[in-house]
Amino acid sequence: MKHSMETLQPSLAAGANSEGTEATAPAPRPWVGNVLREFSLFRLPAASEFMERAWDALEPSQLLSDMHREYVALVQRIGRAVITEERWRRPHHCPARYVYTKGKTVTVMQLEMGKSELRLVFRMGSAVTKGFWRHRNGPSDPIGRVEQERRIVLSLAALAYVPVRDCFAFMLDGLPAAGWLRLCGVGSAPAKP
Repeated sequence: MKHSMETLQPSLAAGANSEGTEATAPAPRPWVGNVLREFSLFRLPAASEFMERAWDALEPSQLLSDMHREYVALVQRIGRAVITEERWRRPHHCPARYVYTKGKTVTVMQLEMGKSELRLVFRMGSAVTKGFWRHRNGPSDPIGRVEQERRIVLSLAALAYVPVRDCFAFMLDGLPAAGWLRLCGVGSAPAKP
């Protein structure tokens, strides 16, 4: 089969047309801008007043850095990464998430902000990676079917009193009832003597 020289020549440099003159970019389609404006896709949604207060309390506290330090200590102690860490910045509603996978079981501990509360959420379920169940709890949720969920509401004034090591132990142990009873007082300042 014979090829003509035109088909074997390398493509022209980006930005130039066949006459060697500068090519212009195609005009944007007007309907795209209208859709973006109509659905407010040009900017992030505004954070609620509580989320602003929660971030204001969380950033100067040591809670996020304590959680990260405990994560690093666990990885060093075990010798490999058995837990994954995901961290987000303001104005995200979930500042930190830790995921532990053992076989087909996924256990998640995440710090999340609701409309009026900051909470530490523990979830355990099956890891499903295909189909409808993958996006059931959100686009980035690693759990397909939630079998167990526990929530602890945290006081913004008492973030220094969260027992981070106990929280990680509870997650790694598979959310046992005895561990839950130990964590029930989390999120409030200890009683004064």
